[in-house]
Amino acid sequence: MHNMEIGLVHPPVGLNLFGLSTISPAPIGEVIRGILPFLILLPMVLGIITYVPIRTPWLPNAVFGWHSGGSPLGPSLLIEPTRARSSAG
Repeated sequence: MHNMEIGLVHPPVGLNLFGLSTISPAPIGEVIRGILPFLILLPMVLGIITYVPIRTPWLPNAVFGWHSGGSPLGPSLLIEPTRARSSAG
């Protein structure tokens, strides 16, 4: 997802740049100058995501309260499957 955003804002093919230039009165050159700080920041964040994997799930862990043994795919995977109920009763 992060790689995709880098591709969508990176000149000369950045689709988001042309979209922003179309809906705003700013020409494409001004839009590119405006996103230059982000073009520097995005690859740095990508490096952190790629090479320091322990930092990647910190937000889901903070929001959902997962612990180190928890499931990164969701709390529903932590629940044991239900057993079939007996028909006697």
